[in-house]
This record gives sequence, structure tokens and C-alpha cells, in this order.
Amino acid sequence: PVFGLLGHPGLVALGRAMKPATHGPGDVIVAEGSDPDALRVVVRGHVTVRRGTSRLGQLGPGEIFGETALLRGGKCRADVVADDAVDLYRIERTELRRLLKDYPPFTAALKNLVRVRVVMNLLRTAPLFRAFGPREAKQLLNHFELRDVKNGTALTHEGAEGDGLYVVVDGAARVERATQVLATLGPGDTFGELALLRRGPANATVTALGPTLVLRLARAAFDQVITAYPPLLDQLSKLYAERSPEGRTSLDGVTLT
Repeated sequence: PVFGLLGHPGLVALGRAMKPATHGPGDVIVAEGSDPDALRVVVRGHVTVRRGTSRLGQLGPGEIFGETALLRGGKCRADVVADDAVDLYRIERTELRRLLKDYPPFTAALKNLVRVRVVMNLLRTAPLFRAFGPREAKQLLNHFELRDVKNGTALTHEGAEGDGLYVVVDGAARVERATQVLATLGPGDTFGELALLRRGPANATVTALGPTLVLRLARAAFDQVITAYPPLLDQLSKLYAERSPEGRTSLDGVTLT
């Protein structure tokens, strides 16, 4: 559907940019941690998307992959492996950049697809959501705000009132207390929970490292949400215990996966 937004001139340019490729069963088409080189469109066959040991989903004819790393930057977020004989088209990153520059509606649709996909992947992998089935996790997600933050944006400030519970969706964030760097957070990591549970100030400053996508559950909605979703409070209480001085780590207020 996103390609339909290119219009006739854009579709002509797209046709010129597409290069056919074939892969056999078991071929690793994209490797997690590799540099993104192309947007790919499945023409025939199916591919499985995996991150580490987690299966994120299966894609078939008409579906695309590779867009997240190309649009948001960084390395490829997952392995993509051919399940059977796969035919696809490649759109090299230089050609994709040209299409994105020339056709803003296409750009907007592709960016929206990226946001939806990274959030859906998070629901399958983040510890905070593991206690919920797919339907309930999506209902819980409706209480969170999705925020795209720029490099250097401080999401919490040490000593200030915590304004919400955060989950890193894509990108990274640095945790600092005073002048000491405590940790770097990535997708699935949470922060801000201790300030809400203890109803006190944040005890660390968390700053975005590069463009970062986060989910935020506002302080004002926190009590209502944890009452409606008891497993969420159970998970946060577990994290609280792990981060307390008598717990197993000194990273108080930080949740690492």
C-alpha cells in the first residue's frame, strides 16, 4: 500500500530502481547488526524475522523489510531468514533516499510503518509486556504515548519529579547520576518506575543518544493503569526490588534486559 502513494511518476522511478534477487531456504538475507543496504519487497515465498532468540514474525508476498534501519539509522535490528525459495526486489539505499526526497507522502507512510513495526516488535520482546497476551498487551499500549525524541534530549532529570514510566522502543539512552554514567539503555529497557512507585524524585538523568523512540505512561495515568492491569504492577514491583539497595544491582531506577 505504501508504494501506491508514489503516484504514476514515482512508480515508474520505483520500477527502474527495483533489482531482482533470489534466495534459497535457510539463507540469511539480512543479518542482525549488519549495515542496512536496501529495502526489500517479497515477491514469492516467506521469510522469518528474528531478534536474538525471539521470533518477531513472518513476512510473505507484498510485504517489505529493511525499512527501520534505513529510516531510523544504525545497524539492522534483526535477522531475516528465507523459509523457502524466496524471490524479492531490492531497492538500494541511494535509490530509496531519492524516492523519499521526491515523494513526501510516501516518506510519511513509510515512517509510520516503521513506528508501528518497532512497537509491535517491542510487545513481543520487552519484559514489561511478557505477562500479557497479544490482545491485552495492545490494550495496555493504548495508555502509552509514543514519543520520537532528538539526540541529547533529557527525558528525566535527577532530583526532579518523575513524569512517567518510559520504555525504550528504538535507539538508546544514557543514564547518569551526578557526573557518573551508570548505563546505556536500549530497546525493551524501562526507566522512571522507581520515582512513580516511591512517589519521589527521579534519582538519575536519562538522555537520548541519537534519535530515540520511547513509550511513556504519564504519571497522572499510572495509578489507574496499574490497577486495571495487575501484572504490570507485579512486574514493576519485581524491578523495584531488583534495583533497591538490598537488591542484586546498584543501578537504582534503571531496568536492564
